[in-house]
Amino acid sequence: MNDLSISTDEKMRLTNKKMLKEELLRLAEHERKCADLAFERLLKTLKLKETGVERESAKLKADGVRLFLGVTSLYADLRDLSNQVKIDKSSVAKNECSV
Repeated sequence: MNDLSISTDEKMRLTNKKMLKEELLRLAEHERKCADLAFERLLKTLKLKETGVERESAKLKADGVRLFLGVTSLYADLRDLSNQVKIDKSSVAKNECSV
């Protein structure tokens, strides 16, 4: 048995881990879509109530929420990218060691 062979249990564990990650990514995407939809509804509500000075206040509130959603989304994207880089580095390291 060489160093590159993987046991059946290990294959199942890796498959389950991959499936869980995929499910989490689907859930995260659903949550992002829900947040975007809620934000659009908030904008419509604020626009219905905008008059004079309230218009600037509503715009500032909307900009604040937009900033929060953008930063949250960026953080999630960077975390996903960071996890992918870690996975790539570990697989490269394994391949280099097994040669």
